[in-house]
Amino acid sequence: MQFDQTLYAYICIDNPLTILIENTNCNSIVLSSKNGTIKHDSINPCKFSYKSFSSITDIITISKIDSNKDTIFIDKRKVYKMPLPFEGYFYGIRENNINKNSLLNFPKSFRVVSINLDIDYELPIDSFSVIIKHDCNLSYKKRLSIHEDLSDLLHQFSILVTGDEIEFYGISYLLNNKKQYITTKLIKHIE
Repeated sequence: MQFDQTLYAYICIDNPLTILIENTNCNSIVLSSKNGTIKHDSINPCKFSYKSFSSITDIITISKIDSNKDTIFIDKRKVYKMPLPFEGYFYGIRENNINKNSLLNFPKSFRVVSINLDIDYELPIDSFSVIIKHDCNLSYKKRLSIHEDLSDLLHQFSILVTGDEIEFYGISYLLNNKKQYITTKLIKHIE
């Protein structure tokens, strides 16, 4: 870790940190945080993990313990928080086409998952907007909550035919009791 770097961390997951201080044994490095937790890796003493459930900018204090067991301040780093990058997907289907049976299992078949991370993190959806096009013409458009009656939507799914298009957008999910939105659209064609 270079001390002139700004730190960025995803909220709600363990973020790896590697701390190297010149002429310092990694076992003597101590990190502390105001708004998160820091764990020292038991296998590699130069590695740590930082986790916070708060979106508030945090401060990590870096210290070392000297041979007299005194704590010596080294530096402080600001940690800026980022939400996890999520996308919506149907279980087992990431290409552009979707089987009608997958839609008929909605909402159980649909989840919000982390992308571009080496973690497996998924959340159920809370609300969404949907557009259905039949023969390139708009046949259904609605904003829905997962907590309301979805029988009309499921009926619309049941009458889809090959080539029809479904677009989900404005997908929201709850993360730490705060509503978050996926900014990308999910467009599928019935196979």
